[in-house]
Amino acid sequence: MFTLKRTKINIIAFKKAQVLLFYMFFSMAYSQQKIIKTIVNQETLLPVAHADVVSNDGYTIANSEGKFELFTDSKKIKIRRIGYEDYEILIEKLKKVDSIFLKEKHMELPEVILSNTMLINTYLDSTIGKFPKTKHSENFFLRATLKKNNELVKLIDISGQLERQKTFSSKKDYKKNFSFEIKNIRKAGILDQSKNTLDFEMFSLSELCYRINFFIYRPKYFNYEYESYIDEHILKVNFAPKDGKKTFSGHYLIDTASTTIIKAHITSTTISEFTKKNKNKWRTVGWHLDTRLEHENSQKNMHVRHAILTFDVEYINKLGETDLYHIKYDIYFDKKLNETRVSENIKANKDMFTLDHDYNEEFWKNQNQLPLTKEMVDFINSQDTLNQNEFRSNTNIK
Repeated sequence: MFTLKRTKINIIAFKKAQVLLFYMFFSMAYSQQKIIKTIVNQETLLPVAHADVVSNDGYTIANSEGKFELFTDSKKIKIRRIGYEDYEILIEKLKKVDSIFLKEKHMELPEVILSNTMLINTYLDSTIGKFPKTKHSENFFLRATLKKNNELVKLIDISGQLERQKTFSSKKDYKKNFSFEIKNIRKAGILDQSKNTLDFEMFSLSELCYRINFFIYRPKYFNYEYESYIDEHILKVNFAPKDGKKTFSGHYLIDTASTTIIKAHITSTTISEFTKKNKNKWRTVGWHLDTRLEHENSQKNMHVRHAILTFDVEYINKLGETDLYHIKYDIYFDKKLNETRVSENIKANKDMFTLDHDYNEEFWKNQNQLPLTKEMVDFINSQDTLNQNEFRSNTNIK
């Protein structure tokens, strides 16, 4: 009897403790402040895109408009951006201002760097050598948008986990290299039902992850020019093709302290040949790739931290009408690589906008990485007022 009675008391105490812990966690979670601010250049007053915003309990990256949202109960935040001085501010002071002003750094390039034409191979080899060579996984956030004549027609936000068999795959085997576990999706899109225009497809997740790894180019095919230091150890190096076989150019930002590339920018304005289907035709008239690389938390490996891939496409429908499409893929990866296996729940080679998953309103309200712009909010709200004779809505937001 004594043992049974003690067990009941222990169970009751345990349940009370569970309830207490739940309310403690709940109150802590909702005691966090939501900070929404914009980061601008102190001299030009233009937005500073993709700056890191860090607190003791949170992390986010400012969007292309310099805007960020961060849930935190820390007393201060720090903002970092290559080419700018670090900025630290108390939360209480931050609440009283609308914008945060970052000051640019200006550095001179030593002559010794200018004369070393083969130094770039050292940086390229060092960067590749620090990428993991075995199977690993990463958590990610992805936003993909499609605009037609500068009007939003598709939006999809995805959070999930990616598993790679290896970091770099060939065009032949990339489809087998990636597995994905999708955890949350938020999407909205409209389809023209006139049948004069084909539905514009987006990349699959595996093709996107394959393409953002195109950032290493050798002196065999490119000329390199050491331009300037934009930070104490950050060297900017431009590259351009030696002949007409390569149709793009760009620059690297190199951390000379770790001898690794930390950012690659590649751009092409070459107009491709038309692809034709059912009297419709389209061609790429330009593309851009920005890839930011980082050491993971353990400092053992490097990986892609953030990448933006965009395409501009000219589309001529069967009636001869011309439309201009702009496709943008914006993907963020966690700082930490891990060996956790994913529970694959989607086909990685499908058009990403066709992927299905339930919409979790609470998740999207309380995440830092993909805040909606006013344009996106208006677009989502417009789904209920579409002319159903002309357009069909495709959304999981109910």
